[in-house]
Amino acid sequence: MSQALLVAAHGSHLNPDSSTPAFDHADRIRAAGAFDEVQETFWKEEPHFREALRTLASEAVYVVPLFVSEGYFTEQVLPRELRLEGWDPALWGSDGTSADHATLRASDVDATVHYCGPVGTHDAMSDVIVRRAESVTGDPGVGEGVGLAVVGHGTERNENSAKAIEYHAERIATRGRFEEVRALFMDEDPEVDDAAGTDHGALADAGVIEDDRAHPDRRGGPLEGAEHLTGCRRG
Repeated sequence: MSQALLVAAHGSHLNPDSSTPAFDHADRIRAAGAFDEVQETFWKEEPHFREALRTLASEAVYVVPLFVSEGYFTEQVLPRELRLEGWDPALWGSDGTSADHATLRASDVDATVHYCGPVGTHDAMSDVIVRRAESVTGDPGVGEGVGLAVVGHGTERNENSAKAIEYHAERIATRGRFEEVRALFMDEDPEVDDAAGTDHGALADAGVIEDDRAHPDRRGGPLEGAEHLTGCRRG
């Protein structure tokens, strides 16, 4: 049976570089030869979610959302645009951070669709966040005297949107490496501006927003009261 991978990301009408991480990941997977087809698809760019499945010829399609959380886009927007028949978030059997996949059919293509959980909920993301803090500070042993802010988008439209950020912040905090680890958000409380209240001399801001370039005005200025060591990357 032929198999395809569909990498689904947000994209941006305002910044063409927003899609670069999705293309980079797809290129690496394509070069590995693990799938017969590898295709990118976006909400705000072409090829759009709604047309994506029609561009593939494979009998089985694995849809992997390059999103942080099991939230608004992964539970509502993407399944709707892909026209997944019988979709319900309960099919993931998840508590908000543990989705695996659900096997479905799409209404207008002759293919089996394996709708996977978003990459941002994978346990390995905790290590990615720590490595990001290391690269931002230039210190592979960063931690002592440094607070870590794990920054996500968040939305009040779906309670699961914040769970992945909180989950990774909690996992990193239990390691005892940083003086403090906080989950902060753009569009819900606690907001990223709250990080200004840190008691530590330095704050490593490891953002896991799907695309930091879509929010240059919201993240990037110094946080008052702390040395702000920012660094984030999509997905």
